[in-house]
Amino acid sequence: MEEIIYESNSLNLRLASESITLVKNGVPSKKSSSILPLKKKVKLAVIGPHVKNIYHWLGDYTAPQLNSQYTSFIESLREYTSNITYIKGSNIRETIQGNKLINEAVNISSNADAVVLTMGGSSMRNFDMSFLNNGAMSNESILRNTDTGENVDVASLSLGGNQIDLLKALKKIGTPIIVVMIQGRPYDITEVMQLADAVLIAWYPGQQGPKAVSDILFGKTNPNGKLPISYPRNTEQLPVYYYQRRVLRNENYFDETGSPLFEFGYGLSYALFNYKNLKIKYKDNIIQISIDIKNISSRDGKETILLFSSFFGTDVLPRQKQLIDYRKVFLEPNQTKTIHFRIKSNKLLYVDKNMQCKKPKKIKLSIKKLSESLEL
Repeated sequence: MEEIIYESNSLNLRLASESITLVKNGVPSKKSSSILPLKKKVKLAVIGPHVKNIYHWLGDYTAPQLNSQYTSFIESLREYTSNITYIKGSNIRETIQGNKLINEAVNISSNADAVVLTMGGSSMRNFDMSFLNNGAMSNESILRNTDTGENVDVASLSLGGNQIDLLKALKKIGTPIIVVMIQGRPYDITEVMQLADAVLIAWYPGQQGPKAVSDILFGKTNPNGKLPISYPRNTEQLPVYYYQRRVLRNENYFDETGSPLFEFGYGLSYALFNYKNLKIKYKDNIIQISIDIKNISSRDGKETILLFSSFFGTDVLPRQKQLIDYRKVFLEPNQTKTIHFRIKSNKLLYVDKNMQCKKPKKIKLSIKKLSESLEL
């Protein structure tokens, strides 16, 4: 049993580490380095409704957790620093005692070197609640601090409770703020991006999520997650997805840009990568693509190379672009690797006006901002 739990923990830690996405890493004033990674033995104020409850880090249909299956966020952070002060700061949705919780958080943050603040939502379940036949939570059992999951739908993408008020109060202190978003769906985080110095989107990272986040915060793990969605700015902007039809239209609203807050595939790293020498050959119905990628930083890192296609000369409106393949590559400092893709042309078909699969007249393949077109 212990071997099974160890193997499960190891796999969960790897999955969490690979999916957690760094979307902001600001530069402190009067310093040349970024906020993250943190230095060991730093004095931390750890704040947020998720910190002490592992069930906030898990998704729906979660079984009761054994102590051997997870490490708490505080325990995980203590592997790097023992100088930690914790305050809840806010509830996820409830506003009860909101000012009291915020004041407590402000008091401990003024003496810290950095604030680690968890924000977001929860799919937490209690095991004495009642469920419907399909497994959804019954209306009588819905928790006031649960905002995600079956039969728990919300109309707004706004963060609940006093979370934004808490962040604004902490910002006034001047201590660097690192926000860790715990979420099963996107939230409106435009103010979070403005106020926080660094932002990690951790999703529901599972039992080993607290350890995975801690390892990233202190640089043991270099973040390499990429967003699997186009991240919206707010509810009114929806739908937002990258492969919409290519039509002539004004993408912007009167009062808001139409672009997503983050594009599909966005994600930062502590390393820096340079792309060059995109080459495309078409022979024997095989498209061969190669590109050179170099780690131009002093840190090891993983980078995900996303290959997109765009069709032209079709008799129906094509998608603007679509992901057709990807590679994840590990690079040491100053190392260069040539990445190869082989795509059969019959994989690059569209459904025409007669509902038949057909080749487009022309295709453009792109990686990052590099692209090249060819006739099929």
